[in-house]
Amino acid sequence: MTMKKLALIVAVGTLAGCGLAPSTGMPTSNLSVSTVSAQSTQGLEAGWTSIHKAIFNKIDVNHDGYIDEYEAGPYISLSDFQKADVNHDDRLDFNEFMMYATQGGFLQGNDTESSFVSRLRSQLGSIFNDLDTNHDGWLSSSELSSQALTREGLAFYYPNLHISLKLTSVTPAEFKAADHLGTGMLSQAEWEDLYVQMVCDAINPPAPTPAPVPTPAPSAAPSK
Repeated sequence: MTMKKLALIVAVGTLAGCGLAPSTGMPTSNLSVSTVSAQSTQGLEAGWTSIHKAIFNKIDVNHDGYIDEYEAGPYISLSDFQKADVNHDDRLDFNEFMMYATQGGFLQGNDTESSFVSRLRSQLGSIFNDLDTNHDGWLSSSELSSQALTREGLAFYYPNLHISLKLTSVTPAEFKAADHLGTGMLSQAEWEDLYVQMVCDAINPPAPTPAPVPTPAPSAAPSK
């Protein structure tokens, strides 16, 4: 089985940043970047920030809007933490985290938003074509089965922040949120949004929906 995992950063033959780690010989999408860009809804540009925001929120255990040295421990080396802490207040806000991540820090490479979008779009386009088994240009929920995603090796990796995720299922809520056109199927642009949402949800699983409060049974009428 050929594993097709996307990578945000690919150095010469090595994975240096985050994403769906590359496999050799990955086919090129037959959808043009200009066509997909015109279709884009949320867009991978927003996804670039959304993924980093999800990672930041995961590391920020006490949810105070900052990452301190203790929270950083399992994910960020002390050396990286000190370099990212530009105002030297012993904590990272999201701007410091994002600036360091995207300027050759955690990614270990001078990747840019535009190069990320171009590369990820091509790789997601290739996987879209594989998943689109009836070749109609859309993905149905049945084409996004756990078996199909596992076969593709859909995953997300960010080695320098110690994040490794396998994306093996699409929830009904994720599919519905990505279906911007309301067709019950996903275009490639909607598939891109779905991938970003799957990554963010895997990093920070949404809280379960509370069970409905049972309606109290009517009290019995007093006997006469």
